Amino acid sequence: MELIEIGCGCKDELGIAHSHCAEAWFKLKGNRLCEICGQTAGNITGVKDNGFIENWHHQGSTTVSVRTSDQGRDHWRGQPYVTSS
Repeated sequence: MELIEIGCGCKDELGIAHSHCAEAWFKLKGNRLCEICGQTAGNITGVKDNGFIENWHHQGSTTVSVRTSDQGRDHWRGQPYVTSS
């Protein structure tokens, strides 16, 4: 199996993976954002580039949860979801 440098900020063994394994992992994730260093994996192909979303996420978005007492639901980014209290 061919080893590649992922192209993120990880160094040494952390920045190297089997090309097939790395591409499959990032494809399943849906983006090229490295979970270890937080940088975009520049050498990964086959995954659409969500540069805007990755940059927005990397800048430290905040989660706001608003309780709506009449419905008993929380909202996250404008989308309702049910929580167990």
